[in-house]
Amino acid sequence: MKKVLLTNLLAGMLGILSAQDVIFFKNGDRVNCAILEVTEEEVRYEKADYGPVHVKLKSEIFWIQYKDGRKDIFTNVAKTEERGYEMGIEDGKLYRVKAGPCVASAAGAFLFGPAIGLVPPLLCESSPPEMTPDDLSYEYLNNPEYRRGYNASAYRKKKRKVWIFYGVGSSPWVLISFLFLAL
Repeated sequence: MKKVLLTNLLAGMLGILSAQDVIFFKNGDRVNCAILEVTEEEVRYEKADYGPVHVKLKSEIFWIQYKDGRKDIFTNVAKTEERGYEMGIEDGKLYRVKAGPCVASAAGAFLFGPAIGLVPPLLCESSPPEMTPDDLSYEYLNNPEYRRGYNASAYRKKKRKVWIFYGVGSSPWVLISFLFLAL
């Protein structure tokens, strides 16, 4: 009886495992999943039943092997011009993490107080973020819409972080002021 149950269990698991699509990425990763949709630029899939839907660009995927044996090979799929701005905004939100201006605003507010400490955040906010080729995807460097979207998003993220760090640097001064006023 145990052998029959074990055989049925293994056969069921084998059927589940073999009835999956496989995505092979250009970086060498491999994902067993269920392909939901393949568009001109993206592939939507879920890793498990009722799991979150993942979205990957075709430019990141080398090929897909479907559960019925078919294969789709993707070569030189580029992002289109009309979606360049939106993709630049998304990348600016994800990849812009330079902390130099934020640390300067927090240190200025902490060392010199909130009034004089306003100078570093105002200076940091007024200058656009520095862009290096490392910040951008190499294949999109020449797309002006992508760069414009990336700059707008990175600038917005930089301003928000600078003012948050200013608040963190000013908080000890504000707490001390409230303590003196309470006495």
